[in-house]
Amino acid sequence: MNLERVERPDQIAAVAALARETWTQHYVPIIGAAQVEYMLAKFQSTEAIARQIAAEGYEYYLAPGAGYLALVPDPAKKSLLLSKIYVKAAARGTGLGRALAEFAERRCSELGCNELWLTVNRNNLGSIAFYERLGFRKTQTLVTDIGGGFVMDDWRMAKRIGPAGRALTAPAAGCQHAKERSRVGRVYAEQRTQRDSRSRSRRALLQRGGGGGAAPAGAHRSPDP
Repeated sequence: MNLERVERPDQIAAVAALARETWTQHYVPIIGAAQVEYMLAKFQSTEAIARQIAAEGYEYYLAPGAGYLALVPDPAKKSLLLSKIYVKAAARGTGLGRALAEFAERRCSELGCNELWLTVNRNNLGSIAFYERLGFRKTQTLVTDIGGGFVMDDWRMAKRIGPAGRALTAPAAGCQHAKERSRVGRVYAEQRTQRDSRSRSRRALLQRGGGGGAAPAGAHRSPDP
């Protein structure tokens, strides 16, 4: 993945162009054209992006012609906001989105942060499912007035990040179930071995007593578990 730190005016212009293309395609069906235009002008114009980089602590990264992401560190809270992550329609399904998210995790670790978080529209079901596959979990709902008569109705989603960008997540339920099945299988095998051993002992005892009838007096049958 060719990823460039956005600093030059031509890179900023490329991000703004990608934003217009991806936002228009993806968000108009969710929030409508009017809100998309308002948000592009307010947050993703060349002027807005330049201001965010110069004065608001944003880090923008560009995969030329394919996608981009923006990160906002908060050293005091040891958290990193994944503010933007967008991939052109033609580049979806190539693994670029996951690669960008993994880069964000590594950057989170490099900055000494232990939480990577984002916001996503509550009706943006495809993106929510993508983030959940990456290990993000919903932490709260956020309704934010952005002016112009518009609000953002979002989920806040987050994941814990350990050293070297490793996600600190609980084992998947499937793994836990597999371990439990394995444990139960071992216990069952041990019990079966014990029953077989007791059965062989009983047969040997009966044979010494003269045949395969009832156990001799004084021989007690151990009940099977």
